[in-house]
Amino acid sequence: MFIVELEPIVDERVRTLIDDELKSFAVKQGDSIKKIEELNAEFMKNHSNSLAHRAEGKHQLFMKII
Repeated sequence: MFIVELEPIVDERVRTLIDDELKSFAVKQGDSIKKIEELNAEFMKNHSNSLAHRAEGKHQLFMKII
């Protein structure tokens, strides 16, 4: 999702399709269905101080630069 927001998409039809899909994108988790934004916020809340997750985040940022 992060890459989709940062990378320019020239074809407006593709941009519209992606935007529409992201609005309705949800994940079934147990008996409930959560929007991807909710899952991301919950993950960040639970793992914000995790050294392993911070290291992986830095790794991903570094790989994007290369």
